[in-house]
Amino acid sequence: EGVVSLANALHSNGKLQRLVLKGNKVGDQGAIAIGTMLKHNNALQTIDLSSCSIGHDGGVAIGHGLAENTALEHLILDSNSLGFGNDTSLFSVGVSTNNVLNTLRLSGNGFDATGDGGSLPLGVILAHVKSEAI
Repeated sequence: EGVVSLANALHSNGKLQRLVLKGNKVGDQGAIAIGTMLKHNNALQTIDLSSCSIGHDGGVAIGHGLAENTALEHLILDSNSLGFGNDTSLFSVGVSTNNVLNTLRLSGNGFDATGDGGSLPLGVILAHVKSEAI
């Protein structure tokens, strides 16, 4: 509930530039709220959601938010359980259509670079993220 309330408050916040929730129990519900917030907030430049127990549904929601966001430059999702399975396109579309994102960190999510087994299509993402590696 706390993260959902925070995300709702950030919809129209035009001042906060960095949000670090590393190690908190954000979960899918909180990540879904953050994804929705990303569609509206044009101030946040960095979000760190490392080790926040975010799964597939939360990752997809963040991907949707990225597709419409015009400010976020750095997104850190290390050590979650994104496990996109066969539903990778929803996240990668958000990343590939976002022209601002410079850093996307996904270490510790169990992806493999080959794309076998329904893992995240890293080649698609690498083609669109401008600086730091995944």
